[in-house]
Amino acid sequence: MLVTCAQGLSLDVLLPPGVSALLPNLQVLAVVQCIVTPAARATLLDAGCSRLWQVQIEALSAQQQAPGALSLQQLATAQLRQLAILPSLSNIMLKDASCSTLFLIALGTQLTRLVLHESSRQCLPGTQTPTPAWRATLQHIARCTRLLELNIPCATAEELGLVAPALQQLRTLELNHVCAVEADGDAMAEVLLGLPHLTSLRWDNASLHTFKRWHTDRPCRWETLFLGVFSAPQLARLPLHSLKQPVQLWGLVVKGAALREVRAAVANATRGSPAGFRWEEVRGDPPHLALDKFVAGSETGAPAVLRVLQPLLASLPSGLGLVGAGWDTEPLSVLGEVLPRTCTRLMLGWGWISREALEQVARSLPWVRFLQLKEQDVSPEDVVAFVRLARRLKQQEGGAGEVRLEEVVVEKPFRPEGVGERKHRKAWEEAEREVRKRGGGVVLKLVW
Repeated sequence: MLVTCAQGLSLDVLLPPGVSALLPNLQVLAVVQCIVTPAARATLLDAGCSRLWQVQIEALSAQQQAPGALSLQQLATAQLRQLAILPSLSNIMLKDASCSTLFLIALGTQLTRLVLHESSRQCLPGTQTPTPAWRATLQHIARCTRLLELNIPCATAEELGLVAPALQQLRTLELNHVCAVEADGDAMAEVLLGLPHLTSLRWDNASLHTFKRWHTDRPCRWETLFLGVFSAPQLARLPLHSLKQPVQLWGLVVKGAALREVRAAVANATRGSPAGFRWEEVRGDPPHLALDKFVAGSETGAPAVLRVLQPLLASLPSGLGLVGAGWDTEPLSVLGEVLPRTCTRLMLGWGWISREALEQVARSLPWVRFLQLKEQDVSPEDVVAFVRLARRLKQQEGGAGEVRLEEVVVEKPFRPEGVGERKHRKAWEEAEREVRKRGGGVVLKLVW
């Protein structure tokens, strides 16, 4: 039996009088931003709930709490004695940092799965330094010696090291914190490789972790590995030899990387992993690639890097997001050489793009159906010219060629200095009308 209470509702709605007879069969309780009244608490505590094995908790803000309702921390405190004697309870998912310590003290020795939301990691104001409360939470986790699965926002090796004594039986680990400061990647690798039974690792974001040593030949039991955002030097240095599933990657950062490091990353991902390599989408976002600003003729510029990355880019699914300081014609021409024709979505983000470069997309990547320009320094006139060129190329082919452009999304376009917001929006709205009238079926969508 599953009971879920959604945002803004009272738990009484799902636990009316008379339902307590059913609660001994309750197995999963999800308390997600709901109002917990004394009556609902009494119903839960009196029911026995001897089969309950998972509790998911997400608190209401103080502004959302109804008068007379119990705070989630009060509920937790009231339930601790009851929950602690339930031998079946082994799975806790907490999004409310104030409850973490309470539950861990009472239930730590019997938990086999623990999920802590990223917001659980609290830092001192204006810094990335963990608060004493977060350190105390980590010390309580260190007593959870039966853990098999852990999802935790640890950003550094020091933090993960505090809980390492509890992870000797751990099979699955997810590090869900987005690290905003440089950290010692080698020290983190030492902690991870020291977990004797770890077979599944998800490392969401470690692009700022610095790796100086090579770990490719280290003994390792990892069978599945998901990397959120990693840099080329990091990917080159990780041990992938034990994987039974393809190494999965969402974002690759090659900014500042020497070409030899990019080659090493490609070799490790394609040959160091027995199961190969696979790009992954995250919440609908296509895989991302962050490149340095294009420098004409540069050996380490975007064109050279794109050619080296071709073995990885060949396995792209339906889309790619490119992040760079600026785009000229040559890298986009090279992109047409290395991208598979199954890659029909292209995002260019956070930089500038010239009219010539946009037109190069139409010529070199005619199979792209959806183009997204995200926070780009680009003019409405250039986007209209790009759509006209795509329409003209399609007409020249008699509709039987490769040009397949269907939609252009311009998200938060850069506003030129000295141009007011009203005038800026009006120019883009006029471009949208122009494309609607003369775009040959192409849609221009504006996202502010």
